[in-house]
Amino acid sequence: MPPTIQLNFQYTEADFLEFLRNYFIRHRLPVWGAVALGVLVLSLVFRSGPVTWSSVLPFLALVLTWLWLQQSLGKRNFRAVPEMQEPRACAIDAEKIAVTGQSFSSEFPWAEVLRLVETKGLFLVYNSNTNAVMLPKRA
Repeated sequence: MPPTIQLNFQYTEADFLEFLRNYFIRHRLPVWGAVALGVLVLSLVFRSGPVTWSSVLPFLALVLTWLWLQQSLGKRNFRAVPEMQEPRACAIDAEKIAVTGQSFSSEFPWAEVLRLVETKGLFLVYNSNTNAVMLPKRA
C-alpha cells in the first residue's frame, strides 16, 4: 500500500485571498466581464459625440471599486470565520484526501475530485464547483 502523505498547516489571509482570486477569475469574471463589456459598448454606441476619458472613467471607477470590494470582503470573511484560522492536518493517500481541524473533519475520495488547480502559492483540490481544499505549497 502506498504511503500516506501528512501535511500540517494553517491558512493565512493571503491563502484565502489567492483562492478567492482564482475562484472569481474562473467562475465570475467571464460572466461579469461580458456584462460589463456589453454595458460599456452600449454606452459608447448610444453616446453622442466622440469617446473621451470622461466617458470611460466612470466605467473604470466601477471596475476598480468592484476589485477593491472583493479584496476587502475577502479579508473580512477570513477574519470572521474562526474555522479558517484553525491549524489543519491533511492526510493524502491513494484512495482519499482527509482534512481535520479543531472543530471539523472532512474526507472525500479522489473519485469525487472535479479538478486540481495550481496557483502561485496553493494547490486547490476542488470537490465541487465552489468548494476546494486549499493546500499551501509551503506545507
